[in-house]
Amino acid sequence: MNINTRDSLAAAGGSKAKRQPFERRRVRAIGAPNVAAPREVEWTPPPPPVREPLPEGTLVSKHIGWFRPEPNLAQLPARVRQGERVATVSALGASNSIVAPHDGVVTELFVRSGEATQYGQPVMCLLKA
Repeated sequence: MNINTRDSLAAAGGSKAKRQPFERRRVRAIGAPNVAAPREVEWTPPPPPVREPLPEGTLVSKHIGWFRPEPNLAQLPARVRQGERVATVSALGASNSIVAPHDGVVTELFVRSGEATQYGQPVMCLLKA
């Protein structure tokens, strides 16, 4: 039996078939178990790491960058005055000074010139005079 294409289109309601309205369906992945929604859990931050106290007179870097001590610190021990710049930490073209908080003697440098420093890293020992 030979069916004419034109007749079948006419029987279906013309050249355009009727479209069914879109239905939103909830589809579950095959093999996925039926689980309840996760419940909220309170999060508590971990305790801060235990750090040993720094020896008295230790100066720390308050910036991240490249450490450069002042030229007067070439020979240790070196005397410095309160407010005097003892080193520079520079990064991305910005230079930040480390100043002596009190009169004293720089006895040791913990970081070599040109090395990278981190925030809070000890850089030198400044003993009160």
